[in-house]
Amino acid sequence: MILQVAPRIAVIGLLACLTISSPSLAQTNPTPPPSLRAALPDNAEASADPLPLLEGEVFSRSFVPDWSLIPTTQTDRQAALPSAGEIGTAKTSTRRGLRDGDALPSVRQWMGSPASHEIHDLLEGRRLPSGPFTAEIWLSYHGDKAVGAALIAAAPGQAPVWRFGFNEGVVLFEAGAAALARPVIEVKASRWQANAPQGTYRRGASRYWHQITAVHDGRQMILFHNGVEVAHQAARANIGPSAGTSLDLVGQFSREPLMTLPDVVKAVSLYSRALSQPEIAARFESRATALSRGVPQPDQPHMTSHGPLLQQVTGTSAGVLWETDRPRAAALSWARTADMKDAQSLTLPAGTSRLKEAVMTGLEPGQRYFYRVSVVTGPDQMRPYGPFAFNTAPPAGAPIVFSAISDTEARPHINAHLARKIHAETPQFLINVGDLTDGGKLNQRAEWTHEYLAAMGDFMASTPVLPVMGNGEDDFVWFDRYHAYVAPETSYYTHRHGDLEVFVLDSNLEVRDRADPDFRARQRAWFESALKTSTAKWKVAAFHHPAWTELNPKPAADFLTLMETYGVDLVLTGHHHHYLRSWPLTANRPNASGGPVHVQLGNGGGNVSSRPLTHDTRFARTYQGFGYLMVQIFGDEMQITMHDHSGAVRDTFEVEK
Repeated sequence: MILQVAPRIAVIGLLACLTISSPSLAQTNPTPPPSLRAALPDNAEASADPLPLLEGEVFSRSFVPDWSLIPTTQTDRQAALPSAGEIGTAKTSTRRGLRDGDALPSVRQWMGSPASHEIHDLLEGRRLPSGPFTAEIWLSYHGDKAVGAALIAAAPGQAPVWRFGFNEGVVLFEAGAAALARPVIEVKASRWQANAPQGTYRRGASRYWHQITAVHDGRQMILFHNGVEVAHQAARANIGPSAGTSLDLVGQFSREPLMTLPDVVKAVSLYSRALSQPEIAARFESRATALSRGVPQPDQPHMTSHGPLLQQVTGTSAGVLWETDRPRAAALSWARTADMKDAQSLTLPAGTSRLKEAVMTGLEPGQRYFYRVSVVTGPDQMRPYGPFAFNTAPPAGAPIVFSAISDTEARPHINAHLARKIHAETPQFLINVGDLTDGGKLNQRAEWTHEYLAAMGDFMASTPVLPVMGNGEDDFVWFDRYHAYVAPETSYYTHRHGDLEVFVLDSNLEVRDRADPDFRARQRAWFESALKTSTAKWKVAAFHHPAWTELNPKPAADFLTLMETYGVDLVLTGHHHHYLRSWPLTANRPNASGGPVHVQLGNGGGNVSSRPLTHDTRFARTYQGFGYLMVQIFGDEMQITMHDHSGAVRDTFEVEK
């Protein structure tokens, strides 16, 4: 077995050295095209320091969303509160987190709406401060629906001592009879913010991450957003909690039915004194630094990729990529059995990069393998990840099962939910048809490390993903770092899998044209050559922007004729956030004799958009809601089903040879 271990930077550097050292090569090679990849920031390989500890802390607690492939129930004692029809029934008494199994008390109303989720008694027997105090909430608000969460200090059956939290973009702090409310948080695509005075709504760190802090010093109530004071007013004297007062965390997510508290609230802290503005700002700067450096847990060794990511699995090889919180040595082992008996292994030195890659070659087609990555976390200490199982690509003639999804942006809890459903279908690989992130470009690395990879990492450890470049990541920097399919010179490629070949294209043509006027012609020539020379029985093309001529004429002009000429069977696109499937099309018209079937998969987690309102004879089926595609190929038949977020089938069709 031949083993290849090579960071891409080293490989590129080696090729450059060979080119320079060979006069003949230097004379005959054409000038390389402009690189698509933006330069990595200076802190790309830097870690982040732990959050500063401050005096007077009563408690500080982080919440980890349940985004694993094996779901657990009611983590952190969180309960979904009963609906009105369930209140007072026997069913209510079985729900954890409700006080005494009683009906929903009035203190669980949050800014005019009943709370839908609760984590009860955060203090776990400790007393609330009776004098000055500070409450802090660290949250991620990446969506366009009205949701909210709050800390509520109250005794059973009594009005709250104090409440602090947010609802949509408004932050509210109530203490005794005094209340301080301000519109603060910028919410994605919220129309009601359009006419607000400039500076009213503020972006968070990496756009969607916010620290809101409430201070009560006995004289004033003060609100802070990301370390900056946004409002204050006179307060009543210090307020004291009565016996039986607890501190609960509640959420209002009725407009996001799959959302839970840890999906939005990432941490809460309480102090028995009034923190100063510099102290609050230092807490925020520490968190913001960790976001910009892509480190979800700066206080412990971990994989910032949330596990190893399986890459480029063929019939005879499989790659693995992972990133850690700082450069760390690691070991990779793989075997044919889960007990890792007779495993092959290799070690990788820490080096200077947090990113590591390894490629296992000499594997056999259509076989199951197991692998494990062990990361050095200290002297004589290693943290294992795995073993994970995967299958190599099958030989010609064998059945193929794969899945597809698109526009996973904005809602990692939806990404994780759909990943569980897809994982249960055991696909051999998944195609993500662009906008993996909402805007995960150079200055928004957190959309990869804190959202997309956090939600999909478990899935990607055992199922390789073919990524497509969307407009959400078109500067290529993090897209390229976390995928080994592409190189800095190109954003299009092919992948052969048994009888199937997938042609991945870059439809960000306006962006590419500005950087490289020859890009479109070069990609089209490559695509035609790849189609001409392909020996695959089945051909699938994947690019982000739909090829409907009235919506996106450039991809239509570049791709449609070639796909129809060379027999592409299925076209996968995204961008518009709803499902749409065409009839077989030729020259942009339905053709009963055949032609590529176009499937728009924009329903992987982004804000759901409206379906077409007028009839179009090209469209065979539409659906508005989250979902994913499953494709089965065997012999002369391709079977396709679209499932909604519950797993129910919403569309099914076949393509025959």
